[in-house]
Amino acid sequence: MELTNKTGLINGIKFVIISDIRVKIYKEKDIPFYDFKPRCDYVVKYLIDEGFLKSKQCRVDVVS
Repeated sequence: MELTNKTGLINGIKFVIISDIRVKIYKEKDIPFYDFKPRCDYVVKYLIDEGFLKSKQCRVDVVS
């Protein structure tokens, strides 16, 4: 497992790639979860499609 610790901002959501199978996503407190979930899914799908995450069975940690 390669540690990358890359950070970025996609669709207004900050993320940190911890490893090739784990990502940490930051949720702003003023965004309701039902609005945040589709945006979070978009970010994870983008990271998988672009090859930053190696598995579709990745772990996503949401931090508020």
